[in-house]
Amino acid sequence: MKKLLVLGTLLVSAAAFAGATDLLNELKTLDAEYKSLSAQEDARFNEEKAQAEAAQKALTENEKVYAELTKRAQKLSAEADTKFYKAQYEELAKKYEKALQQLSTDMEGQKAIIADFQKIESLRK
Repeated sequence: MKKLLVLGTLLVSAAAFAGATDLLNELKTLDAEYKSLSAQEDARFNEEKAQAEAAQKALTENEKVYAELTKRAQKLSAEADTKFYKAQYEELAKKYEKALQQLSTDMEGQKAIIADFQKIESLRK
């Protein structure tokens, strides 16, 4: 009977130890998954940051181009009435306006990329 009691105690102790080992292994696995996910998150954040920086650079350049094209379009519109080739000047002014609209659309897209990154960045703090 004593042997049976000792054997039973040993089995319970072994089972408890095995359960604790399994739990520790599971916790280690969960920690490894967390670290992997955190690394993926950091990589994605860096990608978004690079896109936002590129968009900011492009936006700065596009704003300069937009200002220059606006001046040219206004000059063409103003001069069209005093030139021999009035129709051609007006047509060229329309082309400038179309280019300005496209550039404006591009700039809005770049501003959206920058704003999205700023939101992401604020959530990380």
